Amino acid sequence: CDLDYTGFSCSERMCVRGDDPMTSGGVQEVQLLRCTADEGHMVLYFQRHALTRIHSAATEADIQKALLPIPLFGSVLMDFSSGGELCRSDVSNIATITFLDNFGPLPP
Repeated sequence: CDLDYTGFSCSERMCVRGDDPMTSGGVQEVQLLRCTADEGHMVLYFQRHALTRIHSAATEADIQKALLPIPLFGSVLMDFSSGGELCRSDVSNIATITFLDNFGPLPP
């Protein structure tokens, strides 16, 4: 089935998974990605589906833009521990991805 469909005939739309956002005390899912590189691309996966290739020099905005077309992905906040590019060759850069619509726990 396509990413946002399920069922025998793949005709049923899936609902967002995780904690009900209407309940109090919920925790947003946070996932970390560490990258040390000076060139190349990577492919991230969401619920077993490959996402768009992301260049090692991608900015926070580039990554958010790459994730927009994915149904049920929702909104995310991106934050890099060092610099404005996803990967750096001089130090490991850690990207913090906070899911604003899909509440945890989510599969990595």
